[in-house]
Amino acid sequence: EDDDQFVHEDGHPLEGVPNVENLPVPEPIDPEYDLMAMQSGIWDLLGEYRAKCIFSKHYALREAVLIKIRGLLQSDSPELPTIAKCFNELAAIIKWGVSDKIHAVESKAVALLEDVLRLAKDMKHPQHKHKGDNGHNHAIIHQMNPIINILLNKMDDGNGRTRATASQGIDAFLSAEVIGPAIVA
Repeated sequence: EDDDQFVHEDGHPLEGVPNVENLPVPEPIDPEYDLMAMQSGIWDLLGEYRAKCIFSKHYALREAVLIKIRGLLQSDSPELPTIAKCFNELAAIIKWGVSDKIHAVESKAVALLEDVLRLAKDMKHPQHKHKGDNGHNHAIIHQMNPIINILLNKMDDGNGRTRATASQGIDAFLSAEVIGPAIVA
């Protein structure tokens, strides 16, 4: 495979990530995950190269793409649609990341979760709001419940760093305006 095939006029798809020039080229997505990448919208949201990074066997690529996504969100980059239009895809990426066995990937996914929850409070997209929801957004909660469960399960992990990162993620939910303590409990 040609290493330069993914370098665009605008630069490398992971441009801005530290040591991007030392990262391996992502392998094709395992057929087991290819359908998930398409059905979840990850492929459409991120493009081929970044989607391959999410599902890569190389943890450095999984970590790097999470760093890139955070950078795009934090800079309000036109490369990503508004949070309301890509919330489900971001939730799928976070779910995949917090499930990762590699701490560096898991911690970057929790950091992305914090960013997404912070930005989600401003979602005004009609598909995400229901009358009488007492400020809780049912669509957000529906997407976040599996992530909450993964993080709660990781609180029993034997690795202290894993537990600390899971706790950080739970804390993000507890303090998020769109979720709050009642949902986590």
